Amino acid sequence: MKINCILVTYNRIEKLKKALASYEMQNIQTMIVVNNASTDGTFEFLETWQKESKKENRIVMNLAENSGGAGGFYKGIQQALAIDADWIWVADDDAYLQSDTLKILTDFIQKQEFPERISAVCSKVLNANKEISLPHRRKLTYSAYIVHEINVPEENYLKPYFSLDLSSFVGSLINVDAIKKVGFPEKDYFIWYDDTEYFMRLRKVGSIFCVPTAVVLHDAPKGSSEVSWKTYYGFRNQLLSYRRNFGYLCLFRHSYRLWKKANRSAIIRKKVMRAAIRDAILGKKGVHPIFKPGWKPQS
Repeated sequence: MKINCILVTYNRIEKLKKALASYEMQNIQTMIVVNNASTDGTFEFLETWQKESKKENRIVMNLAENSGGAGGFYKGIQQALAIDADWIWVADDDAYLQSDTLKILTDFIQKQEFPERISAVCSKVLNANKEISLPHRRKLTYSAYIVHEINVPEENYLKPYFSLDLSSFVGSLINVDAIKKVGFPEKDYFIWYDDTEYFMRLRKVGSIFCVPTAVVLHDAPKGSSEVSWKTYYGFRNQLLSYRRNFGYLCLFRHSYRLWKKANRSAIIRKKVMRAAIRDAILGKKGVHPIFKPGWKPQS
């Protein structure tokens, strides 16, 4: 199996170094690093890293501006498809593989009677405390124009493998044939939910499995309930995803539910949620003129 790996990075050079070191133990064809216009020495580090390759082909894509995780994965998958491959691995710069992560996943694929019917296989994701990070792997139900996303229960991780509907881009190996059927991720989501939306499409063309013995450590801070610039993209992109995959009635149903929540929220959170609802209904994507990276509520 020919595997091309994509890693997207932005201003996290120390985590990037650790992540890349974990790929040196994997059997891959091409390693593609998408540098989202980092300003912390990443450019210079990757210049040296690219020249040191003794095994796999190494490609560095230095983008002129920060296109967010969504834009980075869009560009990376485009590049990966231009190189002959069977499967494409995607992950952020804070995701570290164990020495046998990709081997476990490829062994699982090769044991299946119809591997071409699999859209993706995923690892188990552990957080910095070595606990299973459940939101990365979810099931989806849909009724009365309402989408329910439910974390796969922890007991499922005791099984040799289990099926799922939605996954993050942390530790996911995607079938090239499935990518050709569903297209590329939504590059204009900027950050958040581009991976979930992509799996909403992938699940329509093949099965998705998690193999818990394959492990990725996700070195990310615990999620916060505080309002930040990212809050807007989370709400907007979720609604845009429902619009694309389930239609306008689903969009309006969820927008109404979110609107009611907004009216019960603090003033600044209400402002962010209402902007997200308005832009989702209008189909606006990209970077918001107010909620740009670094934006914080005024105290």
